[in-house]
Amino acid sequence: MTLSRKIRLVSSYPYTHQTAVRSDGHGKELHHYLVERFPHVGEKVWRHREYEGLIHVLRDGKPIEALKLNETGLLSGDTIVHHVPKMIEPSVPDEVMILEESPDIVAVFKPAPMPMHAGGRYYKNSLHYILQEKGYEGLRIVHRLDAVTSGLVVMAKNKEMARECTKAFEQSKVEKTYWARVQGCPKKQEECLINAPIRRKKGFVFECGDGLDGALAAQTSFTLLRKDGPESLIQCRPITGRTHQIRLHLSYWGHPIYNDPIYGPNGDNSGVRLQNQGIALVSKSLEFPTLGRSFSLPDQLVLDTLRQ
Repeated sequence: MTLSRKIRLVSSYPYTHQTAVRSDGHGKELHHYLVERFPHVGEKVWRHREYEGLIHVLRDGKPIEALKLNETGLLSGDTIVHHVPKMIEPSVPDEVMILEESPDIVAVFKPAPMPMHAGGRYYKNSLHYILQEKGYEGLRIVHRLDAVTSGLVVMAKNKEMARECTKAFEQSKVEKTYWARVQGCPKKQEECLINAPIRRKKGFVFECGDGLDGALAAQTSFTLLRKDGPESLIQCRPITGRTHQIRLHLSYWGHPIYNDPIYGPNGDNSGVRLQNQGIALVSKSLEFPTLGRSFSLPDQLVLDTLRQ
């Protein structure tokens, strides 16, 4: 079932990106590093933009033309500056909702696909920018959802609350609950605990399993809520907070999110394929025992979102 949705479009505009060069880019040619960081663009396009003079590098505050950089390569700590004369952002669902707020915190529904903050192909169609348009200036992001994940997000209105919320997340003192539509049905009804370390594989793609060098410990608890034909509704409670953790662990369990373009039944984990659509994973609730705060989405809103 597909529900009709309002779409947000913004007019094209000039925009300049800045990308910090990480340690893995030290000594690499500019276009090779850009292809690794942003594989969906492609080497041909990056080379063309170099020759057009749209890219330069800041080193110790001084600009270096892209074409003159190939002699030395990039250095860790450089900043890549990329100007786009006519930025065209992908559309996003026009469904951002303020769910609850107090003097120091606000709970928001984020649709998907939509990034939390500006970056890559998005700026004005990011959650933070849209909330600014709605009059919420100075909000502080204390946790993140993937662009392709929908659901509950909380933001702090001041530094003190941002510090407390961030501390709670960093110390794993936030109880997070997600719902997901997955392929197949688990044979056992009881809770299943997946313990599989996670590491970055390539670009924005990660992998999990035993024996992976450099992988970080990761645990997720899954509970079957109901079976729905060839799919199932699963409650997911991440114990740790690794990137793509729920998606990876569901796939590792044998019940991937049915429409996940990377880790799903027909997923492409090469790191090249763009994630242009939201997936059937929704952040349903957040509880902060140390702060005495809790937030939750209505069941029906979550179910409707999972059907989109």
